[in-house]
Amino acid sequence: MKCIIPIAGPDYFKNNFCKGLLEFKNDFFLRKILYSRPWIKEVDELIFIMQDIELARDFEKNYLKNWFENSKVIYLSSFTRGAAFSSLAGVALAYDNFDVPLILDLADIYFETDFVPYQNKDRFGYVFYFLNENPIYSYLKVNAEEKIIKTREKKVISNRASAGVYCFPSTSSFIKSIIYSIENKEDLTFNNLHYVCPLINYLIKAGIKTIPIKVSEVFDLKNPLKT
Repeated sequence: MKCIIPIAGPDYFKNNFCKGLLEFKNDFFLRKILYSRPWIKEVDELIFIMQDIELARDFEKNYLKNWFENSKVIYLSSFTRGAAFSSLAGVALAYDNFDVPLILDLADIYFETDFVPYQNKDRFGYVFYFLNENPIYSYLKVNAEEKIIKTREKKVISNRASAGVYCFPSTSSFIKSIIYSIENKEDLTFNNLHYVCPLINYLIKAGIKTIPIKVSEVFDLKNPLKT
């Protein structure tokens, strides 16, 4: 199982400071988030995507390498058309086996859960969520059987807000979801950007069972009082 963490957006390294180094629960924000994920010990590789700036390289050298020995970093020379495309760069380091599950963790929301995807070697998709109705989030719509039937970016189609962690049953299914997003960009992009949550619509269309996983103790820097 691979995990890609795209932190290449314009707000992650801002005003000469890294958001991941904010103090949170007596730890650094990014480290606390990732070590709280119950699957962290099951992941073969953590693949970080960052902008190629001096602050990011210092962050890797002084923090990431110490926190996560099995981590790798891909540096981007410019911003992409969204986190989905930034995450695609991480596939370059996950090429050894396109059939292994892939977790995309935006790593900007802290939450607690006991669920570890793919422990039973299933081939499902998973999206972690919490209850909210604020349009700053992405949303999942589910059916009576508790299967996800639609996702939308910044559009409140239910009260299930994405917690920013998306699980694809294989690297190849993730790549296919990128293609689907490009082919349906009028419907699946937001502000002309390709976000990760709408990629789940490919899994749904392909008939891959996609399951919502509710989390608790949510903390989000963007909305700390409302989650």
